[in-house]
Amino acid sequence: MTQRLRRDRIAALFQESGLSLSEFGRRIGRTRQGAAAVLSGAFDPQVTTLCRIADVFGLPVCEFFEGGPPCEHTRAKPTRKGRRKPAGTTAEAPQGEAT
Repeated sequence: MTQRLRRDRIAALFQESGLSLSEFGRRIGRTRQGAAAVLSGAFDPQVTTLCRIADVFGLPVCEFFEGGPPCEHTRAKPTRKGRRKPAGTTAEAPQGEAT
């Protein structure tokens, strides 16, 4: 099953956001030109860029794809070490430490 990136969805969210192209680029870690290239479909963004775009709009990354299984619409929460765990799970304390 092929999942297709919905660039139109990203572009529509950008238009609705009221962000400038420069601000959007800054938030996703790209230049203004890089942000424009993402929005126009000139290239497929890397996974890290898609995650940043999802964070800007407060959506899960799966919102930007069609043709795949539906997503659970849960956000990952950063752990202390910076790793992400699915929402609703808890980090286990190391042995010998109280929780």
